[in-house]
Amino acid sequence: MKHDITLPDDIRLLIDTFYEKVKADEQIGYIFNEIARVNWAEHLPHALSGNSCCSKDAYQGNPIQKHF
Repeated sequence: MKHDITLPDDIRLLIDTFYEKVKADEQIGYIFNEIARVNWAEHLPHALSGNSCCSKDAYQGNPIQKHF
């Protein structure tokens, strides 16, 4: 049974699981892996820091603008 997201580790697991599925997806994975060439080691810490419960140093930038 799935449980509620209550801890920072729950959010990390959610984000990590989501992006693992994105990277492996046959229809959209290539966009991130081959076209955008996302550096996951650099990107994922920013995704986590965007949530104040995961990091004391929450991302201060504009993630929407960054993705344009």
